[in-house]
Amino acid sequence: MKKYLLFCLLAVLLLANCKKDAKTNNTATLNVTGTWTLYSWKSDVGAILDVTANQYPCIAENVLVLNANGTTNLTYTGSDSCYVTAIHHGSGVTTIGIPGQAAVASTWRLDGNNLYLPNNNGAPSVVTSVSGKLYMTTTVTEPGGGVITTVDVKQ
Repeated sequence: MKKYLLFCLLAVLLLANCKKDAKTNNTATLNVTGTWTLYSWKSDVGAILDVTANQYPCIAENVLVLNANGTTNLTYTGSDSCYVTAIHHGSGVTTIGIPGQAAVASTWRLDGNNLYLPNNNGAPSVVTSVSGKLYMTTTVTEPGGGVITTVDVKQ
């Protein structure tokens, strides 16, 4: 019995003292520069919305360009206004793009998979890769308490 206990004690000591390999971070830097289009919009501000570009193709005409120099340009490229109808609450139409609307210039920075844009009330967008495509999910809490969540896809 003593030999068994001694063997167990030695095994625990040997395993505890084994050198552990340092973890390596194999996460590649995300290449977020380029053109992004709006894919989905979910909101409980004003009209309750939960829509995608599959339902309303015009929302994909909201285009965000992230330039390599850290600047952005947000434009609506559609030739018609993009109206979407509120879901489940029956009333209200929201416009998610108007032709001729002034482009919005801004800046951006990336920290890991968090993308910071000034118009997000300080909250980062989260960039993920799914089946080789990059998606940017942004959740913004409005000053009045409502929440808007958008998903953009890199082209």
